[in-house]
Amino acid sequence: GGQAPEIAKEFFGEDITAEWLGAACNAIDGCELKIASATDTEIGIECDNDSKGLMVTRNFVRRQDGSLAVKNELFEIEKDSPLNGQGTSMLANQIAALRKMGVLIMYTVAAGDGNGTDEIEGMNGFYTWPRLGYNGPLSGSKISSFISRARGVDQDEVRKLTRQLPVGSQVQIQDLFKLPNGKEMWRRYGSTIRLTFDLSDDSEN
Repeated sequence: GGQAPEIAKEFFGEDITAEWLGAACNAIDGCELKIASATDTEIGIECDNDSKGLMVTRNFVRRQDGSLAVKNELFEIEKDSPLNGQGTSMLANQIAALRKMGVLIMYTVAAGDGNGTDEIEGMNGFYTWPRLGYNGPLSGSKISSFISRARGVDQDEVRKLTRQLPVGSQVQIQDLFKLPNGKEMWRRYGSTIRLTFDLSDDSEN
């Protein structure tokens, strides 16, 4: 599997290989892994591949209970990249590698905004990552923003959707995505949201 950097071995253990670490960071052929930062409890890894139009940043965190988490800080594929449309398989590969490493949870800030049309411009994580299984709370302010961003007859539809959501503080983006037309309305009028992906064996993910 190739040699992982010594600093990565100190953090993850001697068994870690470059191949294993690369999969956990969504690296592809031609990506050079760079250690961007390292402390006793956190290690930041960057991977860029200019020819494929890919930029990735991952921060691995050792939590107080000793378990590992990863913050998927950046995952950017340029519009004309041959990797477009491969997000699902890249996520599946990452999950397999992370589970092998004992990582229990992924965090991300899923960036972007719907613009009221079928075409998302720029960052689309706010829509793409929930579709692939990430989950996170829909706060009252986030729901209010969702309603106020909707236009015309869509605003009535969004209001109707939000009235069908569970009452209380535990409302999740997946609650919305399970509703008929929920994904579609979020694609049009959703916005940046903090999400997690649970990698534990008993998780719904």
